[in-house]
Amino acid sequence: FLRANYNYTGSSHGALLVSDPDYNRPSYDLVGASFGVTHRDWEFGVYATNLFNEQKIIQTPDHASLPVGYTLRPRTIGVSASGKF
Repeated sequence: FLRANYNYTGSSHGALLVSDPDYNRPSYDLVGASFGVTHRDWEFGVYATNLFNEQKIIQTPDHASLPVGYTLRPRTIGVSASGKF
């Protein structure tokens, strides 16, 4: 099997006041993919999330008057196995 996914999140507002650093939140795209094989009752695969390692700062809330920046989860690559019993 071969799978791919694409997620788009549009821009948004994270605060009520225009002067707040978190007022404008940018849009971003995420791409993921997986592939693998099925053998009898078992499925083995390899997957990747955030395939292009998008690191855009998507939120900048104030915590105790200190600005903070949150990014997307970095690229993750892994393996999976599942079986039917």
